Amino acid sequence: MLCTPAFAILAIALFLVLSSCRMGAEAPARQLPLLVEPRVMSTAAGDADPLPATIEAMVPAITHLHAEARRDSLFIRGELRPRDRSYAPFYDPSRVGGWSLQVFIDNDHRNVGYWRGYEYVVRGVEWTPEANSFVTRLITLDPDTPGGWGPEVGRTTFTQKQRSFEIAIPLESIGGIESSVDYCVETYATLACPICEGGLTQEWSDDYFATLGDTRSHDFASVSAPGSAGLAATSVLVRGHGADAAAHLARGAGGER
Repeated sequence: MLCTPAFAILAIALFLVLSSCRMGAEAPARQLPLLVEPRVMSTAAGDADPLPATIEAMVPAITHLHAEARRDSLFIRGELRPRDRSYAPFYDPSRVGGWSLQVFIDNDHRNVGYWRGYEYVVRGVEWTPEANSFVTRLITLDPDTPGGWGPEVGRTTFTQKQRSFEIAIPLESIGGIESSVDYCVETYATLACPICEGGLTQEWSDDYFATLGDTRSHDFASVSAPGSAGLAATSVLVRGHGADAAAHLARGAGGER
């Protein structure tokens, strides 16, 4: 039988057709895993509801936290490290899936006031994005003020880049600084809460405790926490508290988180 090129091509095609039919009838092809794009939170306004994520994924870890008193402000700076490759954290205390922070400040060491002696709170949940500002409040536990913290005493500037942030607190809003300053940066995840005002709440994530030493020499702060060491140290507290004041944590009330 003469084997022409056209006949050879026809024979090969017929063989492939028959082979594929036989594979489907007798031995189904191995099902390959589907490659799915990571579920990344979108930060654009007006997008669909955020995809679910853990608190650890929503809130970046803070590293290299330090402070400096310069001219008329206390500067607190840190670097941000995402904890989940499949999620892009974004700062927003008013949108589910975002994260936020507050800064507690003790500048007189008289061991009075709120938890651990803090007298002021920089409310990162009272955020004006157009002005890049937070509200600073004197802690009096006035229930008629936002969060139950107390009266507004100033505005703090918040600047965030992709992997870092800076908080500039006017010294006049916290009564100046005599020597050293103890402070805590507390972070939260913004979660849905149908029974809460506005339908959302801030859930605690991490605490970063630090002390700025002799402010006259502009020393950088070192971060420490019980049982930990290093610039990224945090203390692990019990879940369940948010960004509002808790009266039982006032000094003299005998409370502790």
